[in-house]
Amino acid sequence: MIVFMIVKCFSQVLTVLIIIAYAVADERCGQFEPSINSRIVGGREAGWREFPWQVSISKYGHHFCGGSILNENWIATAAHCFYEARTEMHAFEAIGGMHYLHIENHYWQRRKVVQIVKHPDFGYTGHRNDIALLKVQHPFNFTGSGGYIGSICLPRKGENVVGNVTVSGWGKTAESAFSGALSLQTVQVPVMSDLNCQYRYFSFWNLILGSKVDSSSMFCAGLVEGGKDSCQGDSGGPAVQFENQRAVLKGIISWGTGCARPRKPGVYTEVPYFVAWIDDVINSN
Repeated sequence: MIVFMIVKCFSQVLTVLIIIAYAVADERCGQFEPSINSRIVGGREAGWREFPWQVSISKYGHHFCGGSILNENWIATAAHCFYEARTEMHAFEAIGGMHYLHIENHYWQRRKVVQIVKHPDFGYTGHRNDIALLKVQHPFNFTGSGGYIGSICLPRKGENVVGNVTVSGWGKTAESAFSGALSLQTVQVPVMSDLNCQYRYFSFWNLILGSKVDSSSMFCAGLVEGGKDSCQGDSGGPAVQFENQRAVLKGIISWGTGCARPRKPGVYTEVPYFVAWIDDVINSN
């Protein structure tokens, strides 16, 4: 009994220490500077330090996807951004502190991508498990960035995503646009119920092949009437919610039909479903 009580007491103390250590390690995540900029084409231009976790992921110097800084060494993004990752690893770069896509300034921090970990169950023929983690060659410098670069908080494992999410990126501001936005854009969209999400993407083929939307690992967000959405070039970027003045990564921009179409919301990888996998990858690498 005495031995049991000692072990139990030690276990409780250890648990408290782990919680304290996690809180200390996580205390800087999700910090941001609110913006008062006006709205632009369904959304608005982001403030310069409003989304310090946002990175541009480029291939041979050309932006093609977004991502979110989880800590100094790791970025979360979409797995579908990296179909050719094995043969072209040297071509990928992540840039933090960016606002204007093609105008470099002293806030930028360029980092070579040295490791790409796609979810083992990601399928190239579908959209399930559309998440990947990128490790950079040299850590991002948060303290020396003046607030332009920082990490985003991870959500609680398995929590439901409800309410509104805020998405950001340099993608197209209209489906018909020739190219992406020159400055970082953001828009807030409401999360749809799982049933509504399934309904919006239902077709006859679902009866044969199964639903395109996996409600446990994806969620839909957008207006029924359309007009606000993420678009090509935004893939891999964050869908966040603000809790207790901290930004929390709830989704990753994944797929959809067109951009901002009526009755066709954007579909996002549901990050709470993958928190355990994210922790395993980061802790084992």
